[in-house]
Amino acid sequence: MFTYIGLFRLTPMAREHLEKTPEYFEKIHKIVEAEGGTLERFLAIMGPWEYLAIFKYPDNDVAFRVLGKIAKLEVFETETFPAEDVELFWKVLV
Repeated sequence: MFTYIGLFRLTPMAREHLEKTPEYFEKIHKIVEAEGGTLERFLAIMGPWEYLAIFKYPDNDVAFRVLGKIAKLEVFETETFPAEDVELFWKVLV
């Protein structure tokens, strides 16, 4: 499984229905699991993004499918990045 970091913010339409935000997160959780991934954490953050998620997917194909399905919900703007333990990065440098 590979780790991905997702940054999320509500769309203007979703902000009009803030009370539904927990439902949106539940839908994402179900999408991720249905595709064979796991949602490790969702965190609220400060700054231009409202939430940060840590996902695990078996490969990029699954990650792309999940992102497409999340986009269809039309409630979040997202950016997603692959992530790896810093020690692996250091091994390349040293």
